[in-house]
Amino acid sequence: MNFTKHLKTSYTIFTITITMMIVLISFTVAYFISLQKEDAIMINKSGRQRMLSQRITKQALFKLLDNQNNLKSYSDQKLTESVTEWKEAQIFLELKNKQENNLVQVDSVLKITGNQINEISDNVRSLISEPDDNQIRLYVGNITKLENDFLLNMEKITNWLQEESERKNRLAVNICYILTAIALIIILIEFFLVILPSQKDLREKNKNLVIANKQLSDFAQITAHNLRAPIGNLIFLSNFYRDAESDEERNELFVKFNTVIKHLDETINVLLDGLKIKTKNEIHTQKLNFNDILSHTKDLLVGEIIETNAVITSDFSSAPFINYNKIYMDSIMLNLVGNALKYSDDNRSPQIHIKTENTKNFIKLYVEDNGLGIDLERQGKKIFGLHQTFHRNKNSKGIGLFMTKNQIQSMGGSIDVHSIPDKGSTFIVTFKK
Repeated sequence: MNFTKHLKTSYTIFTITITMMIVLISFTVAYFISLQKEDAIMINKSGRQRMLSQRITKQALFKLLDNQNNLKSYSDQKLTESVTEWKEAQIFLELKNKQENNLVQVDSVLKITGNQINEISDNVRSLISEPDDNQIRLYVGNITKLENDFLLNMEKITNWLQEESERKNRLAVNICYILTAIALIIILIEFFLVILPSQKDLREKNKNLVIANKQLSDFAQITAHNLRAPIGNLIFLSNFYRDAESDEERNELFVKFNTVIKHLDETINVLLDGLKIKTKNEIHTQKLNFNDILSHTKDLLVGEIIETNAVITSDFSSAPFINYNKIYMDSIMLNLVGNALKYSDDNRSPQIHIKTENTKNFIKLYVEDNGLGIDLERQGKKIFGLHQTFHRNKNSKGIGLFMTKNQIQSMGGSIDVHSIPDKGSTFIVTFKK
């Protein structure tokens, strides 16, 4: 075979492999995000069912009190409307489970809750038409007992749905790892069988392939980790929006919702642009504004900030700008601020202060919080290790600090931490000028 043709064929296969794997990973992530969205709807609807059952019980109790005292706190129409909404939500859950998850245990318990809803509905119907206090008291007692059993069953359903959602999330991560591994295997096979034996003038191209290979791995890791926070915040905001009590509050949350989506789109575009620059050996840098980076990070984490009542302050007057890789800087700031929120102390609102310091040869970034802190005597050597976690948090993967340290070191910098358990932590990033 002609050498030039052989070389072109090898590079064509290489390019197609990377493109297909990126497309497959993207479709996999998009598919499982859509599944998690449907799971979130199911989980929220099951929570809504519990709230409706409690509302109906409360209305029935007020019906008894009103009948005894000749008052009128709730109309019979409102009670009937609550029962109707309750039944419709039950039908929705049954259909949605068969269409999306088809969980046998959920389906069996939904049949039980359906019967409980029908029994409570019959008691409500009798209660509305019954004038006698003793009979009303009997119906209210039946409703209260049935509601307690209903709440226990709905709690089981909610737990199962959450477990199923977590299972899908783990499956998505595993599939992405498998696809990445397949891509790496194909690339390595091609590298050793085709490119390595090539002539000396192809050595530079071989180096570019290794760099592209690493960038593909970094891209998958950074994308999977850095998109988790904004996606989680979108779910936070959707829950806040659903529970909002006024149009003004909904409008304000809708603005935040759009802001997170806008910055999420910008983050994806930046990551994709960074992936395109794979033929250069050096890491692309540009002039960055620390205020802009922090503002972008706060927009992505707005749901957690609202949820935890966090107060974030900053002082970049000493060094407002830095020449750095934008993907790395966004990732570093998102990880450090995100960790400060994630590992905050439940007994106090998070207080996070970020500042810079300008020295002769370096720019230092300080991220200080009043969170749970870390016992450095016991865990100091493991703090930046892969899959190392130090607090019980279901969202902890032990990837963020490991990835952050690698990004900083690849740019000639370093990262250190000072921490006191139950007092807080200060992360110090030293950037080389």
